Amino acid sequence: MLNSALKKILPFVSAGVLIAFFFVSIVFFAYVLFWGLIIACALFVAAWIKKRFFPQKSAHTPKRRIKGQVYEHEDFKS
Repeated sequence: MLNSALKKILPFVSAGVLIAFFFVSIVFFAYVLFWGLIIACALFVAAWIKKRFFPQKSAHTPKRRIKGQVYEHEDFKS
């Protein structure tokens, strides 16, 4: 069995471990957020440079218009 001194101090040790875990979690989250921001900015700058200096060619437009039949909603009434 645990002696009385250990029983009295155990909640404080547990609280200290939980507080330390909380602060370590915050630091880890900030680290991940920081590197995510750095990578996102690098990708944004690369995409901006690509769009600015290497514009895409115009979209392919059909040379002739494809004619089709237009169905009016009145055609389907009984």
